[in-house]
Amino acid sequence: MEELKSKNRIVDVVSGYMELNKNGGRYFGCCPFHHEKTASFCVNEGDEYYHCFGCGASGDVVRFIREIENKSFIEAIHFLADRAGMEMPELSGEFKDAKEKKKKREILYEITLATAKFYLDNFYKEGGAAARSYVAKRGLSEKIAANYGLGYSPDQNSLSAYLKYKAFPETLIKESGAVEPNSGRDPMAGRLIVPIINQDGNIIGFGGRILTDAKDVAKYKNTAASELFDKGRSLFGLNVIKKEKQAGRLNRILVVEGYMDVISLANVGIHNAVAGMGTAFTPYQARAVLKWCGNVSLIYDGDSAGRKAALKTIEVFAAEGVKVNVVALPDGMDPDDAAKSMGRDAFLRLVDTAPDHIEYKLSVIAEKHDLTSSGGRAAYVRDATAMLAAIKNPSEREVYLQIVQEKARVSLESLTEQTKNNASRTDKKVPAPQANDPKAETEGRAKKPAKGLVSAEDFILNSLLFQRSYASVADLRVEWFSEPLARSVFKYVADCAEKGKKPVPGSIFEFADDTAADEAARVLHAVTGFKSDVTARQFFTDSALTLANAYLDGETARLSRCYENAQDAEAKRAILTELATVQKRRASKDLDGKY
Repeated sequence: MEELKSKNRIVDVVSGYMELNKNGGRYFGCCPFHHEKTASFCVNEGDEYYHCFGCGASGDVVRFIREIENKSFIEAIHFLADRAGMEMPELSGEFKDAKEKKKKREILYEITLATAKFYLDNFYKEGGAAARSYVAKRGLSEKIAANYGLGYSPDQNSLSAYLKYKAFPETLIKESGAVEPNSGRDPMAGRLIVPIINQDGNIIGFGGRILTDAKDVAKYKNTAASELFDKGRSLFGLNVIKKEKQAGRLNRILVVEGYMDVISLANVGIHNAVAGMGTAFTPYQARAVLKWCGNVSLIYDGDSAGRKAALKTIEVFAAEGVKVNVVALPDGMDPDDAAKSMGRDAFLRLVDTAPDHIEYKLSVIAEKHDLTSSGGRAAYVRDATAMLAAIKNPSEREVYLQIVQEKARVSLESLTEQTKNNASRTDKKVPAPQANDPKAETEGRAKKPAKGLVSAEDFILNSLLFQRSYASVADLRVEWFSEPLARSVFKYVADCAEKGKKPVPGSIFEFADDTAADEAARVLHAVTGFKSDVTARQFFTDSALTLANAYLDGETARLSRCYENAQDAEAKRAILTELATVQKRRASKDLDGKY
């Protein structure tokens, strides 16, 4: 791999596909992966990786060829080997493992693609009449049904037989999530099928909707968790969002509750919507949305459950530092109803004029109280000022207090004073965690640096890869790292240190499969903002302590479980001795005591 990359320098390869202009030690050009007029695609020659500050695409020379030529990992290696006139390189160690993992994932994707084709074929057969009738009843066009690959599962056993007929290994059929792991049956039997496709165009799972009015079964059902599908990290519609971004048409993302909402909006010509998997929206999903666009509108159902879900999702985006807009639909309506009854243009005007999430929360608070009574207005003021106390900017806070003033008919001065009092009480109740605060350490975060919160693992790996003066592998242990990618990268840097070689930051992508590419990019662009090496060195030490303590906490929990399950007295004594050692290391305040 090292020879392959040395003969395919990233600047030479990339410049064969696009014009690059040198600026300092880096090269810039318009990103080939999305439509843009201002160059935001950066190639780091010395560190051997690229990154687009517009769409977030990152990788090394191998990943660039995979993306630009639409090739698999092995195909990209062959392509670069042919380009350099060299034999196909043999991969070993971590790279061999990565190759095998990528090959397995490719087969899993082949299985899910075959599964989708099976469902699609059955949708148009006689047995799929109920599914086609449901789609027609929803008002979905044949074109939209085809674009989203809607299908039908006829029974519990046909899919498994079909995939075996296609000669896929039975173990991988079960690992793909297409069938139940124990029985081998199709969990989607009798349902309308919606393929769930990731941003790279690969099918990672399926959603199923019942076609009857049965009350004793779930209306919607997703593929079980698998190597490909994690409902807390997956979004429906990202593949379309990527196309919209590349075409230069994406200036807002609509977050809706379900995949049928996304499809219904597409049916009226709105193609910038995504949906979670029917569960609470997660920080990972929020970051996946923000990677493509920072302008976000929530459009949840207009009933009580929809409002509660919207309020929870608001907080998820707020934790990422983003203020979203919230479209308030009439009670009993969902995005599908609204889009069909209003039409595309009127619906988009509703989106454009939607209040931001703070104004929306104020409206929800107002609905809870009788504003025609003195007691109701007093309660509204109490709840509204408590919520607005979290806003630190005085001018911004005053804008929202004016809304409260209009509804409650209370002076702005008294509202400002009450909000300040609430803010003061909140600050006293929730002190900021300090560097050695056990709570901060067990939550796996180090102290916040000057500009932005950087996770301990990201910061440490960034420091090691770029050989910061304060970073040393000798201060760390591989078992302290919680993520597989982090452990692999640490081993790579440690191996470089042992051999006296300089690590190449772009090599991180050799350890990252398709699902971890974003994590690799996050490591390379971990923002620190330290004003001196002294501060950075202290943060490095604090971060290492955070990792060590999190690992030792896990060891304490593991040993405690072992002790509870142990039957032999001698075994219990041995566990207690080991537990005492771990607890002593955990209590240490410096790194030397953690080993």
